[in-house]
Amino acid sequence: MILKFFVEPCVYQRKLYVLIAPRQGGIDGLCMVLRRLAYPCRLEDLEYIFGRSKTELSLIINEVLDYIHDNHCHLLSDFNMSWLSQESLERFADAVFDRDGPLDSCWGFIDGTVRPICRPQENQRLVFNGHKRSHALKFQSIVTPNGIISNLFGPLEGRRHDAGMLRESDILTQMRVHMTSPEGRIFCIYGDPAYPVTDGYIIAPFRGGVISRNQMIFNKRMSACEDIRGDPDKLESPTAGMICRFVFPRLEALQGVARTNPSNLP
Repeated sequence: MILKFFVEPCVYQRKLYVLIAPRQGGIDGLCMVLRRLAYPCRLEDLEYIFGRSKTELSLIINEVLDYIHDNHCHLLSDFNMSWLSQESLERFADAVFDRDGPLDSCWGFIDGTVRPICRPQENQRLVFNGHKRSHALKFQSIVTPNGIISNLFGPLEGRRHDAGMLRESDILTQMRVHMTSPEGRIFCIYGDPAYPVTDGYIIAPFRGGVISRNQMIFNKRMSACEDIRGDPDKLESPTAGMICRFVFPRLEALQGVARTNPSNLP
């Protein structure tokens, strides 16, 4: 179990704090977070479920979210993980190839996702995404054939281009170390035309007004692998599963950069 702690509000000098301490099997705070994210509900609705006041619930939920981020965010940024071992990469590449993919070494798909937010009072241009015509934050994710997001970078301002996010994420440096087998085989990821073809580690569709028939077939077959939906045994988009399970992040009115200068976002 990754998360083992309990949460308990306490009062010190007339101020309410949240105490977090280790405890085997303590999942009260985690249950509150999951219930809050799973469906749009008011804190008043959670009072009847968990028997705590709105103030306590708000403090606990925010504290648990900070705890998860501070202690486990590296799981989505480091390629040196057991689920991205050479054996796992080979299984992922075989799964893509078995789906009639033309590449025999593609282990995942990279894409940028735009998450709309409410219009900020200041610095609106920094977070405005011209393609989606909305104020937003952008994330970059890599999904593997088992439907798991293995790498996540962001948020960045909504105006950023996918190629710019790729450069800032610096995942190519990690891929050159961890995505090359001892025999010299390069395991690559596939992205949309916004991504540059880089040293064989990132593959993109053939572009241009005139491409050959074989190039068209390549694009079509890879697009079919990337766009499979619905079946848990098939590939799914990087954020489709998360958004379906946790509705709260897609409620635009609740997502904002309140009093935060978007230019200071990491």
